[in-house]
Amino acid sequence: MFSPTQWRIRHRLKSSRDLKVQIGSGPNPVHGWVNIDGGFHADIKFDLRHTWPLRTGSVAYIFTEHFLDHLEYPNGIGRMLSECHRVLKPGGTMRAIVHDAERLLRAYVYKDIEFFRQIGQLNTTDGNAPSLIGVVNHLFRFNGFHQFIYDYETLEREFLKAGFSAVLRSSFRGSSTPELNLDLDLPDRAPQSLYIEAVK
Repeated sequence: MFSPTQWRIRHRLKSSRDLKVQIGSGPNPVHGWVNIDGGFHADIKFDLRHTWPLRTGSVAYIFTEHFLDHLEYPNGIGRMLSECHRVLKPGGTMRAIVHDAERLLRAYVYKDIEFFRQIGQLNTTDGNAPSLIGVVNHLFRFNGFHQFIYDYETLEREFLKAGFSAVLRSSFRGSSTPELNLDLDLPDRAPQSLYIEAVK
């Protein structure tokens, strides 16, 4: 059951064009964007695993940060990216940020203690810092919320399978489209993140 506000928003979106949509917005809605999430901060409270209440080709930009790794692989992310592709207009762009498995595993193999400190996993004052493999497992599992952690090649393949014409590796706030530079500026976020942009 949707609230009257939710019904009004959904009705308005049926005739809207060139939308800017943030999926999995959590407690960080962006003004001027359509924020979709299951939480109460969202403009549209919705289970993103289902067909979205947006018209085909009605979206100019999609932004999502640390949400895709919460989806089941490969079917869950496959459905999600297909839906992203459907609602984007031709030439529309999606910016996605996830945990970077390659960077994390390289840091583990080379015992890069500074990396683990930088991402806030070894900063304890009581001497009870977890082992490096404990940190790896924590980030892979994330208290049971993570379903899969990606490297660039795997995520690129999923975007291409969903029909996107081009996929590019990006960097923290490195989009050539200023409106898409919404990456959270947290000290531990950029070092452990993989940034991707895909064009329909």
